[in-house]
Amino acid sequence: MKIMALKMLTGMAGVGIAALLAAYWIFTGPENLDQYPPAGESPYLLPWPAGTTYLCVQSNRVLPGRSIGLGFAAGRRCLQ
Repeated sequence: MKIMALKMLTGMAGVGIAALLAAYWIFTGPENLDQYPPAGESPYLLPWPAGTTYLCVQSNRVLPGRSIGLGFAAGRRCLQ
């Protein structure tokens, strides 16, 4: 009986995590992707030399409270 309850609890936790991930995907991120120019025509340059790799842990897909009104500059934290 305990194993059945544990399996049920694990399944409910999985459904809950999936629901949270779906909500995150739906309610965060840029609202209008057409505002971004094609890569070949973009006037934007990265602030580091070509060929250097950075891990950016935030971008335009941050929680809504942190990105309202920021547009392209939505919280970037990059590590080399």
